[in-house]
Amino acid sequence: MVEEAENMSERITNKELTMIKLQLLANGISFDSNFLKNYNNSVYIEKRWAYGNGDEEVFACKIPQEIKLKDIVVAVHYRKDSKWVLTSSGDKYSLNYNDSFIIDVTFPLRPKFYDEKLKNGTYCRSVGTLYGGGALGIFSPGSCYNFKQGLPCKFCSLEPTRNKLGDHVKDITPELAAELVEVALTKDSNLIGQIMLNGGNYPSNDYGFLKQVNTVKLIREKMSGLELKDNIEIHLIGMPPDDLSLLDELSDLDVQVSMNIEVYSPEIFEDIAPGKHKFYGRNKIIKGLEKAVDILGKGNVYTVFLGGLEPMQSLENGLYFMAQKGINPVINVFHPDPKSGLGNYPRVSVESMEKMGEILQEVYTKFNFRSLFQGFGRNSLDNEAYLGYFG
Repeated sequence: MVEEAENMSERITNKELTMIKLQLLANGISFDSNFLKNYNNSVYIEKRWAYGNGDEEVFACKIPQEIKLKDIVVAVHYRKDSKWVLTSSGDKYSLNYNDSFIIDVTFPLRPKFYDEKLKNGTYCRSVGTLYGGGALGIFSPGSCYNFKQGLPCKFCSLEPTRNKLGDHVKDITPELAAELVEVALTKDSNLIGQIMLNGGNYPSNDYGFLKQVNTVKLIREKMSGLELKDNIEIHLIGMPPDDLSLLDELSDLDVQVSMNIEVYSPEIFEDIAPGKHKFYGRNKIIKGLEKAVDILGKGNVYTVFLGGLEPMQSLENGLYFMAQKGINPVINVFHPDPKSGLGNYPRVSVESMEKMGEILQEVYTKFNFRSLFQGFGRNSLDNEAYLGYFG
């Protein structure tokens, strides 16, 4: 029986694996008691809530952040009634549907740096989080000006999550971030393939942007003293500065940037991102993206669309609009976080996700773009589109 299951897992195609990912993003995942017991004592990484929380329940024991279907990474969003169930026997884990075996699964290893302390006594895991098994995420600030003004993006659960879960440092200095990267790459250089500097908004977008620039400079200094066999990309993810001339600071940094439009429709943008609309504006975000392309070149500037929050034609128009300007579009599938303003919004259907992926794959092929989350995208479709897995 074990051999038969292994053979089934080996025979499954990349398109079939991608469709399983879409099913899990649409319907969530549940756990049986054997899984919870064995995973809690495993060598695999535990879920940490650095940004938001898409789970219906918070467990006292360790649960996974993501699962791996061969080279496909899928976010774990717990839904107690999901028919997609993680189970285990000893150190063997599998995914079932309605009690029928589907595929063997594994999980990213827990990194060594999580248990290391920085010079100020802070655990490294409170400063950086490993996503998708290979992306080192540093999220600062762990708050957002738009929340404080009562105008958060409706899909975001940053503030309620950070207030109740985890032990993450809320405002990470460039020096602390650089020290964390040095420790993480010393302990786990075999795991880490990219560094993501992400965060909520400050009252001054100029301040937030220049802080990120300074962080990159200090991180590069630390990295120059390490023996690294592979190039590790750094991605800045945040708002453009208020003064777009400050984007010139990117010219010598060797980075990629992502400034996220969320949706292409101006009306839906105003509705779901009221703070971004009021304090910055959709058109200025686009101007910032265009200027960043002038500085960094085609394919080094990204923008994320939340798939499922606007009509398919609007999303497709947005993907092509950005691509024609040299901006690399990404689709993150919307998931309704229970504590967000869209907590009761319908989940995206598998059929819609498949169509999104097919369109994105066409865009990547036509414009010769590559994915932002290269092998680490838990909720995104860009890696599967880049690899041609949508058929």
